[in-house]
Amino acid sequence: MKKFKEVKKITPQKYIANIKLNTAKELLETTNLSISKIAQNVGFDDTYYFSNFFKKNIGISPLNYRKKFLSTTKS
Repeated sequence: MKKFKEVKKITPQKYIANIKLNTAKELLETTNLSISKIAQNVGFDDTYYFSNFFKKNIGISPLNYRKKFLSTTKS
């Protein structure tokens, strides 16, 4: 784990979290999958926990992220 942090400059947990968040953002932007399906696809069994995790790290809820993305692509 120490070597990982030396090379990546980030903890393994944060690295995995970033992968999950980036995947979730991509799915929100490119699919019509429900939030619960996206949560499952990125490794969360609990949609509520996923939504809180997403909002804590991105700053807005997954649903609002999708709405914001869709409104910016239509303009």
